[in-house]
Amino acid sequence: MRLIPIVLVLAAGLGLAACGGGEPSTTEQPPTTAGPAEPPAISYDSDPGSVVVDVTPLPGFVPAELAVDARPRFRLYGDGTVIARPADEALGGFPALDAYRLSEAGIAWVLELADTEGLLSPAPDYGQPGVTDVGTETVTITAGGKQALY
Repeated sequence: MRLIPIVLVLAAGLGLAACGGGEPSTTEQPPTTAGPAEPPAISYDSDPGSVVVDVTPLPGFVPAELAVDARPRFRLYGDGTVIARPADEALGGFPALDAYRLSEAGIAWVLELADTEGLLSPAPDYGQPGVTDVGTETVTITAGGKQALY
């Protein structure tokens, strides 16, 4: 049974490969590289100590050894520094964070994506939840002259 999907994928791939070929067009232009950075569409504080985006889990009612882990899942600072939990992190073990740096274009992309997903708009009112011992995740975005908390 598992062989049928593999055969279908291979057949589709071979069919698509057969459609290609021929002489390359001489009118096509190579993609251009990015020019100088434009000012960000959504303003943010570029101070290295300013948190622009923060995603932090709140564990809810869990054992104490899990509740003490207050590391953010993702945090973006104004200078482009990002700290994040490792993608392959398993429960237990030594808590670690990965660190890397985004360019101004990368920060602008993150903020534009957040805006596209409605995260720079006021948060909806969810009322009073009936279950209070479940975990949640807070998302805080400080950009565009305002702070949004979800």
